[in-house]
Amino acid sequence: MPGARVLQPGEPGAFSKGQECLLTGLSKKPELNGQAAKVLGNMEDGRYPIKVLSTGVSIRVKPDNLQGKPLDATTFYNPYDYAGLLRMILDISQPVAKKLEVLKALVDHAQSEMPEHHAKLLAEDFPGVLLRTISDPVAVFSADPFEVPKEKAALRNCACSCLSTFCSRMPSNVPPVLAAGALKVIAPLLKGPKAATASSREIEEVTCDSALDFIGGLSNAPEGKLAIAEHSCLSTIVTICRDEEQSPVRQTSAMTVLGMLLHHQKCWQPVAKGGAIEAATSMLRRPNFTQESASKAAGLLYILAMVGFAGTIRDTPGCLDALHSCANGRHGPEVAPTARKAMELIAEKAHKAGEMQAERGGNAKAG
Repeated sequence: MPGARVLQPGEPGAFSKGQECLLTGLSKKPELNGQAAKVLGNMEDGRYPIKVLSTGVSIRVKPDNLQGKPLDATTFYNPYDYAGLLRMILDISQPVAKKLEVLKALVDHAQSEMPEHHAKLLAEDFPGVLLRTISDPVAVFSADPFEVPKEKAALRNCACSCLSTFCSRMPSNVPPVLAAGALKVIAPLLKGPKAATASSREIEEVTCDSALDFIGGLSNAPEGKLAIAEHSCLSTIVTICRDEEQSPVRQTSAMTVLGMLLHHQKCWQPVAKGGAIEAATSMLRRPNFTQESASKAAGLLYILAMVGFAGTIRDTPGCLDALHSCANGRHGPEVAPTARKAMELIAEKAHKAGEMQAERGGNAKAG
């Protein structure tokens, strides 16, 4: 406003732009008292523009309603105080940047190979806290419609990565993670971007990759393999492999998960009947696909042929042609041997099946 006096930084009672404060003494919005805020600019007309860090909402408040943020547990923390770290993540007054810092400290513990570290994390409901963090929706705040969702998404993605590491490093952690409802929370994130704006789609793309990374971590344990095979997320993973608009990196990750599931006998049927053969065929038929992705797809077909699905592979439209092209070097010399082995195995199984059928026919005539 023209002519309005601006209180300059350095004057008594003044706060600087970017300074973090605590809200206090608000009568019209008492629910904000005690929450952290950031000063957005100089004071005008007796009020400071501030942003509430827990919600991203901008308001204007009097200097009397702000107090300098003390250097206490919100600024410093003990990286070995698991309970304290997890409380900070759930504390709505903590800024997202601080939660990210704390979460990265927890990642170091999740990477530990010492069982006692993992036992302590489980005792403090580590999976439950991370899952609550992941399930928090990426809201679009009126004060900062770009930065805040990205910060929240970064927190969620970091939590996904941390949980994936927790499962990968110590497979015995998978059952309690599943018991905490992990698939229910994370599986919907696999569906990919639906947002209208480019920035929001970018956020959701990264979130999808983080969720797939977590599913990969789960697949390291037998309980995780079974849970994935029995969950609707299996269909989503297959869809990722078949969707030509998906990135090759994501499709490779999805095909890796399908391959991991085949290490458990009870997963063979759900994977084979769930569209994995068609997905591998689709990947091999694309001329410009990466060698790594093609290798994963050819390897999956070889394993399925080995465990009893050679006939299904042979009867899948386009599958043998795709393997033949791959065996002839379409996706590079490193992939060709796997494709040839798959074709040889399928032919061998078909020959044996033909011999058995002929033998049964001969026995029937003799009878």
